[in-house]
Amino acid sequence: MKKIYMLNKEKIYMIYANLFAKKTFVKWNLFLFNLSLRGLGILNWRTDYLSGEKDWIRNYLQNIKNPFIIDVGAHVGDYSKFILENFRTAKIIAFEPHPNTYKKLQLNLIDVNLENFQSYNIAIGKEETTMYLYDHEQYDGSQHATLYEEVITNIHKSKAIATKVKVTTLDNIIDLQIPIIHLLKIDTEGHELEVLKGAEELLQKHKVLSILFEFNSMNTISKTMFKDFYNYLKDYDFFRILPGGEIYRVSCKYNPLIDEIYAYQNFVALLKREFK
Repeated sequence: MKKIYMLNKEKIYMIYANLFAKKTFVKWNLFLFNLSLRGLGILNWRTDYLSGEKDWIRNYLQNIKNPFIIDVGAHVGDYSKFILENFRTAKIIAFEPHPNTYKKLQLNLIDVNLENFQSYNIAIGKEETTMYLYDHEQYDGSQHATLYEEVITNIHKSKAIATKVKVTTLDNIIDLQIPIIHLLKIDTEGHELEVLKGAEELLQKHKVLSILFEFNSMNTISKTMFKDFYNYLKDYDFFRILPGGEIYRVSCKYNPLIDEIYAYQNFVALLKREFK
């Protein structure tokens, strides 16, 4: 039955190509392509519901007692605050490298229980070093702050301003004796893989149960393919987040046709059951 279905599907593809692979229908095909992207959880960024991130976090953490979260690229702390408001027993360690943004983060979470929340004004990467953090010259401290100047100049078409920041690794700053990290959230504008490379020991010891990260046009600047995440996180299964927090597993085997889409999308990497 499956073989017959595959043959019928290929036949439909051929019929469609014969009928609609014409210059006349280019705009129509592009419209269908963009509709399909949204249906696959890509480019859904306009509202919290469409992005699905917060709904997924809520669904994921609701059955975990005393969840422990690492928030890398915390910006002004909205995600950390959301979690602490919804899960009173959660413990969070947040990292935000931009000095101006870090001050806003501290003010935003001034009322939280400090036993449950720690924050550091430092960048996270694959090694101990110093780097330049780039942002819009006219709005220094935006959510676009990145360690890659071309993200600001080429993608956002803005003049960049640079701030020197210290960089450390998760392996260096997180106590390796901790029992488990329930969620590692990374939002670093193209630097996500480098953050994971600096957590090699934590990952090898299977201390991290889930990883929430974006894959988007910034990865063209950092020259990071989705294949790199597949290769590095071999003990994890990958899921795209849909509106409302629903997730679906992307191809079990790397498929460049549908995996290498450099547009806004949220992924969850879940540690495979055999390693839990």
